[in-house]
Amino acid sequence: MKTFYIGNKILCRFPVWIIFLMAAWHCNAQLSISAEGGAADPSAMVEVRSADKGFLIPRMTTSQRDAIFSPAEGLMIYNLDKKWMEVFDGTNWNAIEGGWRCGLSQVEDVEGKLYNTVQIGTQCWMAENLNTGTKIDSVTDPSNNAIVEKRCYNDLDARCNIFGALYTWNEMMDYSTTEGTRGICPIDWHIPTHDECTVLAEYLGGNSVAGGPMKTTGFYEFETGYWYSPNTGATNASGFSALPSGYHNDGNSTFYNLYVYGYFWSSTLYSNNPDIYARVVRLYAGSAEMEQTATNYRIDSHPVRCIKD
Repeated sequence: MKTFYIGNKILCRFPVWIIFLMAAWHCNAQLSISAEGGAADPSAMVEVRSADKGFLIPRMTTSQRDAIFSPAEGLMIYNLDKKWMEVFDGTNWNAIEGGWRCGLSQVEDVEGKLYNTVQIGTQCWMAENLNTGTKIDSVTDPSNNAIVEKRCYNDLDARCNIFGALYTWNEMMDYSTTEGTRGICPIDWHIPTHDECTVLAEYLGGNSVAGGPMKTTGFYEFETGYWYSPNTGATNASGFSALPSGYHNDGNSTFYNLYVYGYFWSSTLYSNNPDIYARVVRLYAGSAEMEQTATNYRIDSHPVRCIKD
């Protein structure tokens, strides 16, 4: 058995023809790669040693990965889109677990509640609406009192458990007006901006169709889902799992549009009248559109989806 020592200093002394010869030489040999030299560990065919550098495996996007012809079982890559390492098991590409991974790991709010996450393009989103805080009823207004105050549709806790809570814009923002602020989101997460919602829409094909891959499937009438039919275009292909949460109208202290419309706030004010309006994403049972509305009253209550910093 032969051992080769390839380090920065030694490799520079090899004539080019020797390097090609070594690459073509089929033998029963171990390979040690280091700056200092030394034999590979007896249990390893290849050993890389360094105290100040890492081992860099091929990095590629999901589309580049999928273009690999007949990948071998055990093949490994780093996925640039999903920000994790993957290994091919002979049938599927699977993330290598270890540490926090968007789409595999959950995020915890200040009350200890856990939420699923999803990687969509370069963005990491919560895959559920936020449900944190102390419930107030439909006629009570939240205030800047250091307590997160939420509404549940028709004042029912069960609706918060399914659809998430509803928050006024000020309450959600923790009474800040800074776009992209953390607000009531977990640590290292924030309220999405209008531009971040636009990035989401564009990744899913544009506003006219992005609602389809965001909405959960099934029909409320047939007890197969929560959206009223026709639930146009719904596939939930993105894993966003949007639900028809409805909203609370402050003007008459009434809840509207459960099973029909799904919403989530952005942290972006409407520039034409920022004291009154802020931007909201709205999804509809009768359309595949992801609508980014501008004239939503800040005093009305909508759900919240957080996005990772």
